[in-house]
Amino acid sequence: MKKFHRNGLHWVMVIALIAAAPKWWNQRVHQETSYRTAQFRPLWVVQPVKENMELQLLNGDTLKLEQLKFYVSHMTLLLNGKVMWRSDEEGQLIDALHPEKSSIRLPAIPCNELRFLVGLDSATNCSGNFNGALDPVHGMFWSWQSGFIHFKIEGTSTACTERNNRFQYHLGGYRKPYETSDTVSIPITSGESIGIPLHVDRYFSLCSPAQQGHVMSPGKNAKELFQHALKMFAP
Repeated sequence: MKKFHRNGLHWVMVIALIAAAPKWWNQRVHQETSYRTAQFRPLWVVQPVKENMELQLLNGDTLKLEQLKFYVSHMTLLLNGKVMWRSDEEGQLIDALHPEKSSIRLPAIPCNELRFLVGLDSATNCSGNFNGALDPVHGMFWSWQSGFIHFKIEGTSTACTERNNRFQYHLGGYRKPYETSDTVSIPITSGESIGIPLHVDRYFSLCSPAQQGHVMSPGKNAKELFQHALKMFAP
């Protein structure tokens, strides 16, 4: 009888703790049985962008993208401003020019907003975790001092005066005042999939390969170009 009483008291305490937790936490402790896909889709105005596709600038110059990669973290689903679910993952790497590597899986729960950090936070940069998406094999890590590249854009342009007309924008840095991570919010609707447009043309309307074709370290230039990159996500 005493053993039964102790076990019964134990479960009462467990139930009380769960009931006291935030609702979004309750949802995380239950395994989701249904998921939906969110895919990042690079666009040039309205045209889907593919690797090495020739793209026309307003001044008549052309460019081709060879890489468009970035980290996303702190994926959060909200319903009318209330957090319904939050990801545990430190960071996910999006390779936007390859559809099979440009999507993430989210629980299919009622929500109307997707909020996430473009880049990685300072804790992740300093954590020493080099597993999965954070493995240096992906070419997104500089060094212990500089941390991770949060956003990478590479390609060629007839306007670029660098060697072989190549432009390279490796945008990263987690130390103030030149940190390169920021939160964006995407309105979403019900359905099996979520399309997240990336308006690449907006970036190159603000960043000319003719004037600046090479940024490869943290600092003022990297932060300025990262702010331009964030405009890709605006509705």
